[in-house]
Amino acid sequence: SAHGHDQRIVRWNGAPDQPTGHAAVGRGAVQLAGWSLHDEGPAWRARIPGRELGLDLALVRTQPLLLQGQAGFSRKGPELRQASHYYSEPQLAASGRLVLAGQQAQGNGRAWMDHEWSDENLSPEAVGWDWIGINLFDGSALTAFQLRRADGSTLWAGGSHRAAGATARAFEPDAV
Repeated sequence: SAHGHDQRIVRWNGAPDQPTGHAAVGRGAVQLAGWSLHDEGPAWRARIPGRELGLDLALVRTQPLLLQGQAGFSRKGPELRQASHYYSEPQLAASGRLVLAGQQAQGNGRAWMDHEWSDENLSPEAVGWDWIGINLFDGSALTAFQLRRADGSTLWAGGSHRAAGATARAFEPDAV
């Protein structure tokens, strides 16, 4: 089997339609060099041409947004201001084309997408962040994270579980 890798790093100055990379304000649209991710109503469309790895995916929503934390306000530290606005889109029905090491394949599966933003820096004690988001076979979604101190101890933790068709249950820091 082959392992493909590609990446884009772009610093955006906020100007709309900057050729190296830009994002739309108020709707889901990101452009990074030749890569794009756009919200096309019931689905996301991801086009990622690459040297070793390429993707052309449709990601169709199958569930409502999963608001992380308390109604989308997700604490990231001991101080209330150390937080983000955060939602997930689990159990996306993914279909599309993969190019890996020059070989093409069509496929279907499940995907997960997160959208998180904040104006606040993390606590100065936070030196690492572990995160996982899992689409479970029964249609439920599980998220967990921890922010670590330099000695490896947990500074803050959180997450959620939502059974298919149910309301999400947020985890308190000591429950993770």
